[in-house]
Amino acid sequence: MTLIDLKYDADFLEKVYKKYFAYEFYKSLEKWPLKVIAGLLVGTIILGFLFSSEILIVMGIATFSFTFLYFFYYFLRYKRVSKKFIKALDEANKLNTDYKWGFGTEGVYYESTHMESLIKWSYLPFFIENDNDIYLYNHSKRITDIISLEKIGETHYYEFKSILSEKSKQIKD
Repeated sequence: MTLIDLKYDADFLEKVYKKYFAYEFYKSLEKWPLKVIAGLLVGTIILGFLFSSEILIVMGIATFSFTFLYFFYYFLRYKRVSKKFIKALDEANKLNTDYKWGFGTEGVYYESTHMESLIKWSYLPFFIENDNDIYLYNHSKRITDIISLEKIGETHYYEFKSILSEKSKQIKD
């Protein structure tokens, strides 16, 4: 197992997690209800104007309102979760410790002056690659960690990705 000395950098972590939250936010907007609602919106408004039907125009406006509320719900959820996480990062920043990170056939390893931890591959069954970041998920598909090429370097990143591909399943977007 290769260990890499890393420095705790709250600004970098904030940037990486904001990118993750933005990824999740835009992914949630790609769900089918929004597309169906938008199609209904356009269809009812066009039909309302073509047939001079006030009921269709009202239905189109109602659909628009629902679409807006749907978008607004995900936006507020994104803001709330990211704000909560950034607050937790600020708390962690008080420790401001350097740490060692590594990986091998057993799993992912963390070591600092305060703790030592091995996360076995069986606990990380899923991952997603987004640009130069890898998002690691547990069995309930909750984010466990983010591995960034910028943080660990190109050689370690591709080694890690190679082992991860053997041990975990990549989730397709």
